[in-house]
Amino acid sequence: MFNVSTVDSVYALRRRELRQSINYFYNQAGSPVNVGEQMFLTVLNVITSMLWGGTVKGEERASLEAEFRYVVTEMAALCSIPNLSDFYPGLSWFDFQGVTKKMKVLAKRFDEIFESIIDQKQKLDRNGVGQESKDFLQVLLKLKDEADVKIPLTITEIKALLMDMIVGGTDTTANTVEFAMAEIMHKPNVMRKLQQELDTVV
Repeated sequence: MFNVSTVDSVYALRRRELRQSINYFYNQAGSPVNVGEQMFLTVLNVITSMLWGGTVKGEERASLEAEFRYVVTEMAALCSIPNLSDFYPGLSWFDFQGVTKKMKVLAKRFDEIFESIIDQKQKLDRNGVGQESKDFLQVLLKLKDEADVKIPLTITEIKALLMDMIVGGTDTTANTVEFAMAEIMHKPNVMRKLQQELDTVV
């Protein structure tokens, strides 16, 4: 599923999102920019483009990305809260801080979003509507429907895989880029070397 040809098939989707991000930074030249926030949005857009960029388009896609942005941010914030139940497991069923309750609400929102996207993709397939770009959701649903697969995927497993890729890929990557940029700004010699390489190679 994640071989070279599959990754190459969504090259146009990745290229589009990266170009939009570069244009944003170019237009903001001379102004302060929140690199972490912008990289979070860029990575989220790239991941969602690869996952279902050929299925969900236009205003609906922008709305979905805004919803994901909210849910992923909230989930990342919840994961960073020191949970009393982690230190005293016997108290977990009380859920004093409401962490479990909030996480269940976020998980339900994730499930509803994925359900609507999968339903839309299956409806497009039933109507014989072709896609201009092949995406990972297409590949996953095809694997689910193939009879000769030793361990077929279920809809629940597809949703879990999509959630892992979004939650695991966005916050971590954005933080890495933000910290790397902060380090580079404190080391002028490294900054000059990078600028020279960009001028020479790019």
